[in-house]
Amino acid sequence: MRKLLLFIILPGITIAQTTETDLTLHLREIPRQNLAIDLGIAEPIGDYGKIARSGLSVGIAYDYYFSKNIGLSFSGRHTYNETGFTMQPNGPSPQNESSTQITAGFLASKTFNRFQIDAFARAGVSFLDVNDNGFASDNDDRFHLINEDTKDSSATLDLGLRFNYYFRRSVQLYFSPQLQTTIGKPLVYDTSSELLSSNPGDLVLTRRESNLSNLLFTVGVKFAIGREYTNGELRDDSELDN
Repeated sequence: MRKLLLFIILPGITIAQTTETDLTLHLREIPRQNLAIDLGIAEPIGDYGKIARSGLSVGIAYDYYFSKNIGLSFSGRHTYNETGFTMQPNGPSPQNESSTQITAGFLASKTFNRFQIDAFARAGVSFLDVNDNGFASDNDDRFHLINEDTKDSSATLDLGLRFNYYFRRSVQLYFSPQLQTTIGKPLVYDTSSELLSSNPGDLVLTRRESNLSNLLFTVGVKFAIGREYTNGELRDDSELDN
């Protein structure tokens, strides 16, 4: 029985190895060093989604692969969200809640010829630039930032996937969904709503704390830095194949 199984499995293994070997170098390996730049939409979630609107995010990352399956990733990103409407009826336009993140972590990778999937987890620090004015939502609850309690910086976490396609052997286009959130609830604000009483001016205040949490959906370009692949071989740009 064992001999029969070997007789069945061995040809398949041999064919798979042959197919992998027959692929050109840039379809078998990945560049060791890469620089990625992207732009996308930031959609607030959780408690932060109650007081913020959709915004934009721009990022840059440096990735170093020890092998074609694991590496290190370093990232810088700036994200901003539109806030709710300002409390003053004739006041200035809403400002933005923005943050700048510097993170580092690990990534895992899997290649399928011209396609590559990266999964990454990074942690670091987020520097906050929040709206100094009072602001309110477009529903019955009003929100007012407590400036003295809101922190200027916070720990942050960045988890995501990156779906890459090799447009050329040194250039990838990609789409990346990811979760980005601060840790420790650095944003502190009051919510106020009118009491159900004979005096409609009575208000009840509730103190709330929140992380700045966003789902990011970005598109970007990833460039190989240098010609070295993860197996130590060098890219040959003289070949006609992309």
